[in-house]
This record gives sequence, C-alpha cells and structure tokens, in this order.
Amino acid sequence: MIVRSLIFLAVSVLFAAAIAQSGESDKGLPTPEAILKSYGIGSGTSELIAALTNAEPEVRHNAVLVLAKRNEKSTILEIRKLLKDDYFYSRLAAAGALVQMGDASGEPVLLSALDEKNPAEAIYAANTLTGLGKASGSEVIARIAKTAEQPLDRLQAVRAMGRMARFSDLEPAINSLLIDRLFNDSDLRVRRAAADEMQHFHRAETVAAFNKAVRDSDPVIRGLAERYLGGRAQKK
Repeated sequence: MIVRSLIFLAVSVLFAAAIAQSGESDKGLPTPEAILKSYGIGSGTSELIAALTNAEPEVRHNAVLVLAKRNEKSTILEIRKLLKDDYFYSRLAAAGALVQMGDASGEPVLLSALDEKNPAEAIYAANTLTGLGKASGSEVIARIAKTAEQPLDRLQAVRAMGRMARFSDLEPAINSLLIDRLFNDSDLRVRRAAADEMQHFHRAETVAAFNKAVRDSDPVIRGLAERYLGGRAQKK
C-alpha cells in the first residue's frame, strides 16, 4: 500500500508539471521524457504516438504527459483511445491532455473519477482539473482528507486542497480544512503537510492557528509556524 501511494504521489506531481508545461518536474522527480528514455523511447512525435499503445502502462502514461506538455493537437485522435485504458493514470492523463488541447471529451472522464471510494483516482483527477483551471472536486477531496483510511491518501488530499486555494472562492473552506488537519489528524505526516500548505494563506484564522502551533510537540510543525509568523513580522 505504501509503494502504491508513493508511486501515485510521483505521477501526480509529474502530471501537474506537464499541464503547467514546465521543463522540469517538481521535487527532483524524473521528467516524463527521462522515464520514457529509460524504456528506450525517444522524444519524436511518431515514437510518442507508438508509445500510446505500449504494453507497459507507465510508458503509455508518460507518453501522454509529454504530448500534453507539447500541446500536440495532431495526436488527439490517438489520445482519445486511452480514455478506456485500464490503467487509471493513463486514462486520466489522457483525459486531462484532451481538455488542455480543447477536446471536451476528456472532462466527463475526469469528473467521473471524483469518487472518494477510490482516493488515488479522485485526487489525480482533482489535481488535473485544478491544473486546467477548473474548480471541481473540492468536496470529495476534503472528505478524503478527513476520512480516508490510509494516511498517505489523506496527505495527498491535503496537498490537493492546497493547490485548489488558487480559486479564491474556495479559500475559506480550504483554510478551515487545513487547520483541522493540522491539529486533528492522527498521522504526523498529514499534520506537517497541512502546516506546509497553510504557509500561503493570510487569514486571521491562519495566524491564530500558527500562534497555537508554535507550542506543538513536533519540532517540524513548530518550525513551520515560526517561519510563517516570522515572515509576517518582517513584512510589517
């Protein structure tokens, strides 16, 4: 289960990087191009199209990510075939790529994946929609952040909610959720993730929460609280 969650975290970040059309992946993760190269697959468009039907699921997934980053609209018909892929990373990446390229056929696939019964799929879909500028799935992801059985699912949901803060109308609810997870989650990693995501909020409730967190038993959380409060002091 831990391995599954760590793989999910990696590919979720890779997709966010692809949607943003960034040249590099976050947090030192290998780029989709590098992953494909490790399978002996080059970066030419024809090679990437062929990779969409590769027997290896991760090859299909990363080929879609590269095509999305390049906005290769000439490959839309080939990418559509992956909307029924058994490997949900490939399926949802294809859906996101299509929406990015102006093909609406991918959006229903993303929306249908927003089901808290399948946390990894729901979080991937929500991250994809957020990267596309679509505020969907916040209620589902909030429930996952609070109730998912696996701590890493809750952690990834907290991270996903932090990304959704780009939508100003969601900010109050997200801020409240993060504060709740900071003080009430049973897993220290989730609590730390919540404190980290709260660094970008400038609400009275956030300040009050960090004033409390400076007395937390965990030194990492105390450090995040001190950094936040120190940064505010410097701006005054």
